[in-house]
Amino acid sequence: MSSCQAPRHSSFPTLETRPSNPVDQTETSVTNPADPEEWVTPVYLSIAVPFGKEAAESLRLLFLARESGLEIDSSGNYIGSNVSRDDLIRFDAPLHLDVQTVSADEGVSGDQIASWRASGNMPDLMYCSRAAATPGLDHLLTLDELLYDHPLIVPDWVFPTTVDTLRQGEKLSGIPYLASIPLICFNKNLLEQLHVASLPLDPTWFQWQQWMESVQRALTDAELSATPDDLMLIEEDSDVQKERLQRAVFVHDDLSDILPFIPISLGGSGWAAWNGYSFLLDSQTFKLSASWLRERVRYGLSPVHLSDTQRTTAFNSTRSLRLEDRVVSWTIDSTDLAYWHQQSEIVVGESLMPHGNLQETPAASDKTAEIRMPVDVRCLVISRQSQEPEWAARFAAFVALDPDSLLMQSRYQINEGLYPVVDDPVVWSALVDRQQFGSGISTFRERFSNAAVSGRQLVAQWDNMMTDVFGKDALEYLAADESADLDQLFRNIQAGAGQILQEGE
Repeated sequence: MSSCQAPRHSSFPTLETRPSNPVDQTETSVTNPADPEEWVTPVYLSIAVPFGKEAAESLRLLFLARESGLEIDSSGNYIGSNVSRDDLIRFDAPLHLDVQTVSADEGVSGDQIASWRASGNMPDLMYCSRAAATPGLDHLLTLDELLYDHPLIVPDWVFPTTVDTLRQGEKLSGIPYLASIPLICFNKNLLEQLHVASLPLDPTWFQWQQWMESVQRALTDAELSATPDDLMLIEEDSDVQKERLQRAVFVHDDLSDILPFIPISLGGSGWAAWNGYSFLLDSQTFKLSASWLRERVRYGLSPVHLSDTQRTTAFNSTRSLRLEDRVVSWTIDSTDLAYWHQQSEIVVGESLMPHGNLQETPAASDKTAEIRMPVDVRCLVISRQSQEPEWAARFAAFVALDPDSLLMQSRYQINEGLYPVVDDPVVWSALVDRQQFGSGISTFRERFSNAAVSGRQLVAQWDNMMTDVFGKDALEYLAADESADLDQLFRNIQAGAGQILQEGE
């Protein structure tokens, strides 16, 4: 990583850091430290970030050392894991941080941004899962000029598509920082009762289909199935049907959740058929994805075929179907892993979102084919109101992408289900391998280099698209019987998308 060096002074005093083993700690030796007197006026930055004041203070000192000329060790012998504040305090300078801690999962909310904008009191630097949570991006500073030659924003260090998802044309609106991935979560207790193996960790679409069908057969054998065919056979006996509905178990709670991810495997588009500029809902890829998934829904693998009356009969509890053992699998974000693994009622496992062709063919079995994994990026953005945009941008790039910064952050907290966007094994070992529930994703680090990244950061209506178009509108198409006008229902998906996107302009 020879390109990763600080863009400041050409020389820097020797810094001998403390070893990881506290028993062998030696005194730090620093000669010729940077002179704080060079700072003419103090710099004040307000930051809304996913770490606390203690971590921020350590990062501040490390950042000042970096700004004074400390270069990143190109051999990977990073100091962030063990350097102490005492080692760094001599590089202190009047850079002051006002820290607001926000959720690592979600970051700053749209309502909070709107409130800050209205009061004219936006933080200089903000951590976001949705940079466009409020319509438009005019509240954010574009970073191209400030970071055009930054040595860390390069393809051999940052996973390229995580940067691309923050660009509108040539304008860079944020700095990628952390990322999560969608997963299929499943109830291992139910699978054990049904004598069905768990879904493989890294399944193809064909393997996922086969697994769901095997679960459905087991449910049928156990008389726990409530498919359209099952209900038709007992429709004349209301008591029997009621009893079946009240104890029925379904393979997946909502198969429309899966629809956004199928086009990724078929080429030509990405997450939700988004290509970085538009949703390709009129493409053959998306039509094939929806048609294939509709066949799975028709088999009764999820409860979408139930009438309102049947649904009321089947699910008369206010508790989660997932916690009541009424569904075998469901879709989650990796940031939900800790929640599900810590539930006392159930034991869960998880798998990556499937990949590959939809049918088992020689091409589908070809493990050398490139696999695109869906990834959801969190970023750091700079307020247009900032009085110190250059300092804010440099500090943001340091926090998000500098290996020593990331290693230091890992000493204060580990964010379950969130993964760094830098392609470095040492960083991944520190931030991912120590996760209690999400460490298994470390095996698939290389897939982040060609990820299918969601458009949530820059598309203001992204969440509405997922809820209304890929949720409600798509569900009507997926669940419709053969007598329905499927072409019209498919056009409704496209029309709904057009309306939502127009409202967001």
